[in-house]
Amino acid sequence: MATDQRLHAAASYWLINQYEPARLTTAEQAQTALLRDQDRDTLGLTRGPCRPDPTPPDAIIISGGENISTVEVEHAIESHPAVLEAAVVGVPDEKWGERPKAFVVLRPGAEASEANLLEHVRAHLARYKAPKGIEFLDALPRTSSGQVQKFELREKEWAGHTSRIQG
Repeated sequence: MATDQRLHAAASYWLINQYEPARLTTAEQAQTALLRDQDRDTLGLTRGPCRPDPTPPDAIIISGGENISTVEVEHAIESHPAVLEAAVVGVPDEKWGERPKAFVVLRPGAEASEANLLEHVRAHLARYKAPKGIEFLDALPRTSSGQVQKFELREKEWAGHTSRIQG
């Protein structure tokens, strides 16, 4: 495929995915569209190679060889009407190495039990992704900029363990 055709295809794809009605018909129009949108950092077309989203090291829990996304588990918990917010971290487990544990803040005036939330999560996720336990907190620890400090929750759970590798 010629360079002009690749440029045209890439720009057409970008414009279609940006919901713009115009379709590019020539390579010159495609190049103009890319130059006009140089300040945007979309698809790496104008500012060099694509950069992957940085995944924080605490975003994935490896439990018995299975990868569990903490964000996926948090979303399942937060879909319960009584939950205001949740944070999930990996905690030690004799059999699986690590298991998810949830820290939950309920909405004011709302009530929910650990069993109720676990049942809700198991209805939305595979059973192995369900938290080992749920701890209810008044508020999650946060930085001055408002981000949840998962490392504080994790350190409390791993206290007394000499290794993060279990099993």
